[in-house]
Amino acid sequence: RAARSGLVGPRDRAWAAAMGPGVPRALLPAIGARLGDGPLRLTPGRSGVFHEVRIGDGVVVGRGATPVQARVRSLALLAAAAPAPLLAQIDPRWRALAGRIGQPREQETLLLVVEPAGPSGPPFDPINRGAGRSIGFPGALAVGAAPGRRPSGRVLTGDEAVELLVREVRRGLAVEVIPARSEAHPVAARLAQVVALVREARGGRPVALEAGGRVLLPRGDRIYRYRLERFLSRPRSFVPDPDAPDLALSPGERRPVGIASAAMVECRASLVDDARAAILYTDAAGGWLRELVFLGELEEHLREARAILQQADAASILAVRLSDGVEPALRRAGRTAAPVGFAVRGMLPHDLQIELGGERYGGTTSGRSWRDGALALVARWPRTGEGRLSVNGVTVQAGGRRATGLLALHARSIAVRRLRNLILRALRSYQLGNSSRSEG
Repeated sequence: RAARSGLVGPRDRAWAAAMGPGVPRALLPAIGARLGDGPLRLTPGRSGVFHEVRIGDGVVVGRGATPVQARVRSLALLAAAAPAPLLAQIDPRWRALAGRIGQPREQETLLLVVEPAGPSGPPFDPINRGAGRSIGFPGALAVGAAPGRRPSGRVLTGDEAVELLVREVRRGLAVEVIPARSEAHPVAARLAQVVALVREARGGRPVALEAGGRVLLPRGDRIYRYRLERFLSRPRSFVPDPDAPDLALSPGERRPVGIASAAMVECRASLVDDARAAILYTDAAGGWLRELVFLGELEEHLREARAILQQADAASILAVRLSDGVEPALRRAGRTAAPVGFAVRGMLPHDLQIELGGERYGGTTSGRSWRDGALALVARWPRTGEGRLSVNGVTVQAGGRRATGLLALHARSIAVRRLRNLILRALRSYQLGNSSRSEG
């Protein structure tokens, strides 16, 4: 019953082989003989501070601090003692785990038993279901198995299961994803793909995973978590999960993205909601950038993006893809609002400026603030209130050279986001002021 650690010598290995994890192997035939012919119900009962699983006339076959721990340990013991009778009698919900937990292992292994995903709308990715990008399956049972040790088990939510899976693969553990029943095979297959992606990316460019609408970026011994908007608000280099609905140029396509020219930028426009679209850009160097654009401005926004790329590099090409539903949504959006134009100048990342009417605003050297620039644009805003920020040129330095490609688009994106927020505040204050005066 005493546990030993550091079993490295021949005598120690022989001792471990004879004793087994938790019970001497010489007792396994006797335990197997206690299995009856009827259904085997491994229901844990409370015994002091522990939970125990008993069979027959009270033989304890599993003990743990939680009911799940006791059940998992009883399964491991009975699978080693009598696998065939166990699989014939066990509750079907636990049969998938019982068939795997008794197998001998040479290294530490994580067994993840996953539940099936519930119904939802597109995308049908089990870990990014529907418009809310929620985890599609309710949870999983995580079982840790290692040579010479009793197994440990705990129940996880879907989010916890995905993060544990990524963390253990980064640690170098063997991982087996097991469907709890036949309906869970799509979930198990998707998580097995995640395991393969993370394992292949070890030592190279980081792989970016999307789970529950968040981006998981495993790097070193840590997993960095980002909101999707924050992660791709600036250019990043990573290997995207090919099945991620918001990170891949062609979600579900197994062929890696191959861009023909170093000067080419590809993008995909997809619907976010009834009013907005997301544009995902990528270049030949493996950089990625994402923007959110109102549907009424999408066509002009893409036209300006092509002009900005060609101003920075005459050989630049912008290739555009539209996801399903974008064209009908554009027809419903109506005509584009009147443009209010300006140029973007300065240096990335800390001295970005806008140029309007020969004057510069923002940055550290212009002498005027971004708010001053926003007010200057408000003075030119259409009286109807329907205007659109239009960037008619980008001349920005980055690292001592002119910003091209995704960096030029990034500079435009920063300027538009800052000015839009400031202009909305200014217009809102005017509206509130007019309403208060009219009421008085």
